[in-house]
Amino acid sequence: MKKALTRLAWPLTESEIEQVHHTALEILEKIGMGKPPEKLKSMALARGCTLSDKGRLGFPSALVEDLIARCVPRKVLPGRNPGREVRLDDGFAHFGHIGVAPSVIDFETGAYRDATLIDLYDLNRLFDVLPHMSTGDVPVTPTDLATSPHVGVNTLYAIMAATNKHVIVDMAGQDQLEPMIRLLEMVIGTDKKGIDSPVTFIYCPTTSPLNYEKNYMTTCLAVAERGYPVTPIIAPMAGAAAPATLAGALAMTVAESLGVLAAVQLMVPGHPMMLGMWPFVADLRTGAFAGGGAEEPLLSAAAAQMIQWYGIEGAVPAGMTDSKIIDVQSGYEKGISVALSALAGGTFIGEAAGMQGSLMGASFEAFVLDQDMLSAIHRIQQGIVVNPETLGFEMVADVISQGVGNFLGHPLTLKHMRSEYDYPKLADRSMQSQWSTRGCPDMRTHARKRTREILSTHYPTHIDPKLDARIRKTFPIAIPIEAMRADCRRW
Repeated sequence: MKKALTRLAWPLTESEIEQVHHTALEILEKIGMGKPPEKLKSMALARGCTLSDKGRLGFPSALVEDLIARCVPRKVLPGRNPGREVRLDDGFAHFGHIGVAPSVIDFETGAYRDATLIDLYDLNRLFDVLPHMSTGDVPVTPTDLATSPHVGVNTLYAIMAATNKHVIVDMAGQDQLEPMIRLLEMVIGTDKKGIDSPVTFIYCPTTSPLNYEKNYMTTCLAVAERGYPVTPIIAPMAGAAAPATLAGALAMTVAESLGVLAAVQLMVPGHPMMLGMWPFVADLRTGAFAGGGAEEPLLSAAAAQMIQWYGIEGAVPAGMTDSKIIDVQSGYEKGISVALSALAGGTFIGEAAGMQGSLMGASFEAFVLDQDMLSAIHRIQQGIVVNPETLGFEMVADVISQGVGNFLGHPLTLKHMRSEYDYPKLADRSMQSQWSTRGCPDMRTHARKRTREILSTHYPTHIDPKLDARIRKTFPIAIPIEAMRADCRRW
C-alpha cells in the first residue's frame, strides 16, 4: 500500500510558514520597533507608519509586504576574480563563517588566547584555499586593535589581502565607515556597487527584543545610501531575549529581520540585501548560549525555510558546537546542524566550520578538518540521480551473464565513480592494519599537517604591490609587510 512521504528535513509546513509570517507582521504593526533612528522615523511616518506613546515605530503589514516585494534578491556574490563568485541560485548550500569570536585556539599550545589582526589575516589565507569556505570574512575580532579608531580599515585590508573571494566584513561603526569605503574603492574601483559588489557589509542592527541599535542601524542605512550591499544579522536568544517557544523565537526573529529590511528599503528602494535570520538558543537551566543543542539546528533550518519563502536569499547559522575542543561532541553537533540547514534549503550557512566553545574560539585546524563534513553534505544535497542507466539493469545483466561476481571493473562503475561518490581528504578509510602501521593517526593529525602546509606556503598577492604601497601611505595599516611573505617563518 502506498503511503505519503514526509519531508523530515523541513521543520515547517507551508501553512506554518504563513503563520510565522503573519505573526511577524502583527508584531511589527501592533508592537513595533523601539529606538528608531530619527532619519528612519521621519521617512517611515511619511509612508504611513505609526509612532506609539512609548516611541515604538509600527509598520503597516501592507507596507512591509510591498517593501519585501521591491527588495532586489541577491543571486550571486561576486568575487574579485572570475570563478570566485558564489552562486546562491545553483540549488546548493554555500558555506562561510560570518561571526566574530574574541579568541583563537593557539595552534601550538591548544589554549584559548586573544585573537589578533595577524590571526584574522592567516585565517583568511586558509579560506582562500579551502574549497568549501565560499567567502572571506571576520571569524575573529582583532583584540590588539580593540581601542583603535582604525580597526575597520585594518580588518577590511587583512581580508582583501588574504583572499579574492567575496568578502563579508563587519562595518565596525559609523565613524569608521568612510575610511573603509575609501580603501574598498582603491582596491575595486567605484563602479562595483549593488549586486556587482565583491564586498558585503554585515551588522547587528537590533538589540532584542524589538529595538533598533542606534549605531549599527544608522551605519547600515549609510552603507545602503553609498550603494553597497548589507546583510543584517538578527540573533535573539530563545528563552532570554526572545520567547522560549521555538515558534515564538522564530516569529520574533523574522519580525526584527523584516523591520530592518523595511528600514533599508524605505531609505533606498530596491536596494539589494540578504536576510540574516540567526535565532539562537539558551540552555534554560543556566541561561548560557547553547549553539550545539538540538533546538538550534531546528530553528536555523526553519529560518532557512522562511528566507527561501521570501525569495530574497539570506544566511542562517549552523555548525556551532559547545565543545571547547575537537572531539565527538564537536563532530556530531556540527554535522547535524549544518546538514539540517542545508537540506532545509539554506543557500548560505554561516558559522559552518572552524568554531569551538560556543563561538568563543576559532580553530585553525578545525576549519581544515570540517571541510570533509561540508564536502559530504554537498554530496548529500545532490541526491540520487535516477534514469535508465543509473538504475543499473544493464549493469546487473552484464555482471550476472559474465559470472564476475562484483561490479568493481564494470565500465559504468568507472564512469560514475566520481559523480556518484564523495571521497574525503582527511577521513581515514584504510584497513586497520595499514592505519596501525602508520602510527594510528587521527583526523586531527591530518588536519594539522594540512593546515601547516597551507599557512607556511600560501602568501597570496591579491593586492598589487604598488597599490599596497599607496594604501599604506593613505591608511595606518597595522600588519607589517614582512609578515605577509613566506620567509617570515611564522608557520
